[in-house]
Amino acid sequence: MEIEFFDILSKNGPVSWSPNTVKTRLCLNYLAIPHKTTYLSYPDIAKNHKSLGIPPNPKGLEFTCPAIAVKQSSKVFALQESLAIAKFLDETNSSNSDRKIFPNPGALSLALLVQRVVDRILNSPVAKIAIPKVVDILDPSGREYFIRTRTEWFGMPIDDWAGDLEIAWKNLARDVDIFSKMLVEAANGPEGGPFFMGSVPSYADFVFVGYIVWLKEANEADGESNG
Repeated sequence: MEIEFFDILSKNGPVSWSPNTVKTRLCLNYLAIPHKTTYLSYPDIAKNHKSLGIPPNPKGLEFTCPAIAVKQSSKVFALQESLAIAKFLDETNSSNSDRKIFPNPGALSLALLVQRVVDRILNSPVAKIAIPKVVDILDPSGREYFIRTRTEWFGMPIDDWAGDLEIAWKNLARDVDIFSKMLVEAANGPEGGPFFMGSVPSYADFVFVGYIVWLKEANEADGESNG
């Protein structure tokens, strides 16, 4: 089985920076699955996915990254969306059978809970910090596409939508506390460890790390650091 992983192009070189593609990158690396990576500029994503026969997403953007193309014999199977990819990789992986992205029956529910909390609490301050700076790590055509589409979505220029970044940082410091408490409880549990499930990493960790990487990559685009 050959896997091609489609990530979003960055002018900084071969690096995953989007919170969603980071999840897939972590899944592939954790399971030690051999693969190659193809980086797509934003305007090229839809064309690429259509050529692979990937069905459009039922909600939101029709075609997004991450996506993977799986070649078995002469057949190619492709899909998009990070959670769907994670489930597929976990079910079909034969490279490292001792590792699982969803190591027990409760792992999927925990991952969905962490994703929901991230979406409702953490996403807003992180997005307001990261999105204005994402333009600085994109290739020229990706940058133009990103600025144009986000301006249309927000109904205003990106910087105006983001507002006061100092307030966003303060909100982030406040909102990240819930994740700190979850991780402290996991560390003090019967199977204590640094992950949401204690000593075993799972998809819930990849969800959280995806946002940390997004914030880090975007914040370092212009040389800034807030610790």
